[in-house]
Amino acid sequence: MEEINYLCNGALGDFLLLLYVINDNYKTTGKKGNIFIGMKFFTFKGVYEDIEFFVKSQQYVNLFEKYTNQHIDINLDTWRKSHLLRKENILSILSNHYNIKEPLNFTPWLECGYDEKYSDMIIINRSVRRHTNSFPWNIITSKNKCFFLSFEINDYENFPCKNNVELLHIKTFDEMSTIINSCKFFVGNQSAQSVLAYILKKPCFIELYGADASQSIGLEKYNDFSWMFKEEKRIGKNFFLNLK
Repeated sequence: MEEINYLCNGALGDFLLLLYVINDNYKTTGKKGNIFIGMKFFTFKGVYEDIEFFVKSQQYVNLFEKYTNQHIDINLDTWRKSHLLRKENILSILSNHYNIKEPLNFTPWLECGYDEKYSDMIIINRSVRRHTNSFPWNIITSKNKCFFLSFEINDYENFPCKNNVELLHIKTFDEMSTIINSCKFFVGNQSAQSVLAYILKKPCFIELYGADASQSIGLEKYNDFSWMFKEEKRIGKNFFLNLK
């Protein structure tokens, strides 16, 4: 059966969310996606190579290659010009812009590994970007046994509560996705790790920051999701953290 060709640029977190569009079109049409990655794809060198096998292993993906002027059927960058940008959450924007159904009560559209040894862990990740002074990291890490998951030692070294947590230094996306898919609870800021936890329907608490917070506020419509933006917060049902 003929496939659908997609063009994608952007950060890894955006890409993981955009896979919902490809998955929904596959369910509707039976056509797998050929994903072509533009020059602006991802933030860090080597990410494409690291996730290549993972992306190709998803049942709705046929090809995952770099863009070299192939014919494109659907441009997965055009949502950034949506009239709903900064007014609605990202999944609502994608559903409206690409004329697909909203992911109400969704099943995770990513298949990841699982390891029982992480099943009782609270996993945290905080990048050096996009954070505030109000998120209760000190309370979280002093009242709960947490593990800091990161590719970047620099993220751990710059984490203000690093003395409260043990580092889980990983080297591959497969390691990251397996640990997040296996953990009990995830805490993070606006990053690919937080997006992955959300997609996998992990109970999570996310530190939101700046104008991009609008793309996350409201995601609780589709999944139990806890967040804090400045002094405002939303606590979901499956909130296992001790904040007292």
